Amino acid sequence: MKQQLSAGTTSETMKNLVVNNASWLKDQSPKSVLLFNGAITNNTSEESSLQKLLVYCDGCKQQIERIIYCCKTCFDFDLCGQCYPQLSHTHADGTHDFVLEEQ
Repeated sequence: MKQQLSAGTTSETMKNLVVNNASWLKDQSPKSVLLFNGAITNNTSEESSLQKLLVYCDGCKQQIERIIYCCKTCFDFDLCGQCYPQLSHTHADGTHDFVLEEQ
C-alpha cells in the first residue's frame, strides 16, 4: 500500500499511518523492514506490530513523555516543554512554526 504524503504531514499523522497500517509488517521479512529510531516492535509473535513511538527532544536529548512541540516544517524536529520556550525562537532563525501534540 502506497500513500502520497503532503509536505505538511506532522509526526502525529505519520504515527497514525504506521499504527493504523501495522498489518503491512506481518508480510515482511524482519530483515527487510527499516523502522526509524524509537519505533518498538513486538517480535514475540508471528505478527510484528508497532507498540509505542518514543520521541526524544532535539534540545536536551531526553525522552518526551506527554506533550511534544513538533516543527511543522522539519520532518523530525521535536522539543519538550522545557526546551520549547528557549529553542523555538532560535530553531531555523525563528522562521518555523511548531504544533503541539500529545502522546
